[in-house]
Formats: sequence, C-alpha cells, structure tokens
Amino acid sequence: MPQVTVEQIYKAYSEIQEAGEKASEKKESYQILIDGAHGPTSSKRLSARLIPTFFKHFPEYYETAIDALFDLCEDTDLNVRLEVIKAMPNVVKQLKNYSERIADALLQLLQNESAQEIAAVKKALETVIRSDPQRAIRVIFAQTMNGSIEARNRTIKFLAHELNQFKGELFEQDKELEQIFADELKKALRPAEGPEFEIFFKMLITLPMFENNQKNNENLLQELFIYVTEDGKFDLSDEKKVQKLFSCGKAASQILLQKGVSSTSFLIFLSENVLPVDIFSKFNEKQQRTILRFLAECAAAKPDEAKLKDVVPLVKQLLCNEVPQATTDASAKPPALDLSRVEYIIYALYNFDAKVSGLTDNDEVSSRLRHVYMETQKTLSSIKLGLIDLEKRSPKDPETLERIKKCKNGQAMTENIFSMVKELLKPSKFRTYPKITLSWQKMSASSAQNQSLPKSKETKSIKTASSSLPSQSTSTSQKRAASAVQPASVNNVNKKPRINNPTNTGAQNTNITTTIRSSPNNFRVVGVPTNNRAKYSNNVVMTGRSNSGNSPNTRRIIHTQIQKNDQTLYVPPPRRGT
Repeated sequence: MPQVTVEQIYKAYSEIQEAGEKASEKKESYQILIDGAHGPTSSKRLSARLIPTFFKHFPEYYETAIDALFDLCEDTDLNVRLEVIKAMPNVVKQLKNYSERIADALLQLLQNESAQEIAAVKKALETVIRSDPQRAIRVIFAQTMNGSIEARNRTIKFLAHELNQFKGELFEQDKELEQIFADELKKALRPAEGPEFEIFFKMLITLPMFENNQKNNENLLQELFIYVTEDGKFDLSDEKKVQKLFSCGKAASQILLQKGVSSTSFLIFLSENVLPVDIFSKFNEKQQRTILRFLAECAAAKPDEAKLKDVVPLVKQLLCNEVPQATTDASAKPPALDLSRVEYIIYALYNFDAKVSGLTDNDEVSSRLRHVYMETQKTLSSIKLGLIDLEKRSPKDPETLERIKKCKNGQAMTENIFSMVKELLKPSKFRTYPKITLSWQKMSASSAQNQSLPKSKETKSIKTASSSLPSQSTSTSQKRAASAVQPASVNNVNKKPRINNPTNTGAQNTNITTTIRSSPNNFRVVGVPTNNRAKYSNNVVMTGRSNSGNSPNTRRIIHTQIQKNDQTLYVPPPRRGT
C-alpha cells in the first residue's frame, strides 16, 4: 500500500472539518488520518495530532485509532513521540472510557530517558487525571503494584511529587475522590517495603480526612498491624514480616506523636507478639532498641488502663533483664548499664505507674531502681566534668561544639532517668509524676530549631561501668541509695563531686569509666587515677588534697579524657585545687 502524504492528510482533515455535524460520514477521510500514522515522519506527526481531534465521531475506528496512537508512542523519532503524547489526552476529554488505557500508556512512557519527553508525559498525565480522576488514579496505583521495577519507581515519584501538588483541587471537585485515594494508598501499603512504605504512608496521613479525625486515625492504627499479621499471627522467622513490623511501628509512632490517639491497639500488639521474653530475645540489639522505643511512645499515648495489667509484667521483666541486682560485694565489678535502653523501659513504667499507681511497688523492681539511681548519679558527675572543660575552651572549633552537643545529649538522657527513678522510689502517695520528655524527642526539637546543625538522631547507647570506681565510693553509694528512697534532691547532682584521696596512692590505680555512645559516632569519658605524673606529662591534671587524715602533701591525680577509636578527643577536666 502506498504511503499517505502530508497533502492527503490535510485534504482529509479539511473534508471532516467542513462536514460539521455530519463528520461521522467521512469514514474514508478518517481512515487516511489513521494510515498516516504508518507513513513518513512528517505524516506521522500530523496524524498524531489529528487522530484524537475527530476520535469521538468514528466509533467503528476506535480500536484502530487507539492502536495507531500507541504505535506512534513507540516511534524512534522524539518529535513524533512528543506530538502524540501531547495529543492523547484529547481522547479522554471526548470519551472517558479510554482514560484507563491512555493513562497506562503514559505511565509506561515515564520510563523514557529524555527529560523533554518525561516533562510532556507528566503534563499529559495531569490532563488525563483532571478529566477523569477516579479511573486515572486507580490505574496509577495499579502500576505501583504490578508494573516493572522502573515503571513502579517512576510512578511512585509522580504520585509523591506531581500528583501530590494538585490532589487537593481534585478532592474539592469530587467529594468521593479522597476516600478512593485513601483506599488505594492502603492497598499499596500492604506489599510496600522500606522507602516505598514511607512515601505511601506520608501521603495517607496528610490527607484531610486524617488531620483532625480521631476515629479515622484510630482505625488506621489498627489496620497497620493487620498488615503485619495478615494470617492472624506474627512469624519472627519471616524476614518480610519482621521488616513490615518496623515499618508499621514507625508509622504508628507518627500517629501517636502527631495525632494524639490512644495507643491501646499498638500496645496490645506488642504485648502479644513482641515483648514476651522468649520472642524479644530473638531480635538483634538494634531491633530491640527500636521496639523499646515503640513501647515508650505507647506508654505516653493514652493507653487503656484496663489493658495495662497484661503489659506491666512484661515491662517489669524487661527491667529485671536489663538492670541486674546491685551487688553487696564491694570488690565485685558491677555490670555496665545501657542507659538508653534503660530510659525507654523506665519511661514506660513511669507512665504506666502514673495511670495505675503502685505497679512498681515490689522489692524486685525497687532494688533495680536503686541501682539505676546510683549509676545515673555517677554518670552525671562524669558528664558535667567533661562539659565544664569543653565549654571553657576558646575559640570553640566545630569538633569541640559537636562534642559539647553529644555530652549534652547524654546529660539529657541521664537526667531523665534520674528524675523518673527518684519519683518512683518515693512512697506511692507522695508521687506527683512530673512530665518527662524522652531525650531523643528533646534532641529532635532542638535540631528543628537550629537549621545550622544536622538533624539529630536518636542517642543509641549510654553505658556505665561503675564497678571500677575507687573503693572509697562504696560507702558513699550506699548512703546515696538509702537517701534515694526519701528521695534525694535533684539539686544534689548539680554539685561538683568531692575528691577523696585514697589512703595509699601508691597502691591505687583504679579506672572510672562512663561510656556515652551517640549516633553516628561513639566516645568514652574515662577518668584514670594514678600517682604517675610523668606518664601524663602531656596532659593537664586535676588534683585534690587528701581528706583521709594523711599528710597534706598526699595527692590523687585525676586524668580525664574522651577517647574515640583509641584517639584522645577531649582533655582534661579543670584543676580543682592543691
């Protein structure tokens, strides 16, 4: 068959145009427009523009015309493809029944590499969506679940950026559309993982229907954990379910923190599927820390008091596993405490006890709390000594400022624990439960106010190893433990620690170690008592007179530094007198 020329196409166009209301009678002329799609490049460009113009007048050519347009979408000439991309939305304007096929074809074209072509496709998609939003949106979400990897990625980006900018206008024009959009997002959440899950959830939670509607948010919170246990139970051996647990947990935390809904459904899920010791112990250290964070957030978010009786025993067990019994043997080495994990657990007990008083009133819990009380006092003293020196430095370089920031983060965490434990060690009738904000939330708020600093991350770990304290501190610790039950005033921790000289400095060589780990870097605060000045000749030392009744010339030398990967980051504390 001979190729159709540009002149023939123009003639056919004129005949159809002049026919007016009787345009449908010019079938042979429309056939020429379709045949032009298989001619030379000039004919293809002209046909691409004109086929959609008269599409509605020729029902018997609908399929043939659509096929011709799709063929032009695959043409090797960019100008031909641009022409047909711009023209295809005209088909939807005339006949909405073809909106799904046109939208699907345009979504496939998002995979092309030409920036000019992709821009044209996005503009055409917007036109199709505005012409028939309900059908087009369903097609778009279907592509996010069933398309190729590249098509899915490009479609999700279109959803999150271009469509997100004008969806509010569509909702105002079509009152049913928002619910359809929400339903499609929920379907997309089920198979989604990682970044995709976060994108879909962010779009969902920012819909107007979730802004100030407690019921919708509570329903969404319940649905999230149906995604984790689709068959009715949580299987720890299923890696996909484990990943879904943390994706849904992070999403649930956003609902709790931003929407103020009850955390009961989240708390029930944790108590039944995650917190029992035989299950919790199978998670790795990072996963356990995240789960404890979820628990702490649930504790502060209005859980149903009737459900706490099932949760509190699990939390008490977590505390007993995390904090061992304080030893009465002065020579024994107390185990290190991971204070960031301890903060989450005690924060949960603190909030639960505020709702159902007396939950922590037993010897097993109280002995752990007293142990934590003593350790936090010692840790605070070490941190504050370090801050004194760091803040005296002038000028402060960026590295020093970053160290100050990390020390303050560690201080906030330790002060939180100290304040909560002090309150829980009071008799029940005297507890007032002042509001406590988790340290990572304080850091996030501080970071948001200071745009010059990088976004703060949650403090990963703070450990104390007080077993290496000098032997003289044993009696002091016992006194503090006794006074904690009273309890001691918070102001006491603001006083600088008194330096007591050992009775025999030549025989004493004990380390004081407080470890503060802060994402992404770790550092340690280390105090080393020694009588060997020459060994630390390059460092400034802090000295104190003996209080033990020995010669006034007896001195104990304290060397304080922060080490990272065996490199000294911070030296030393200030001189305390001779």
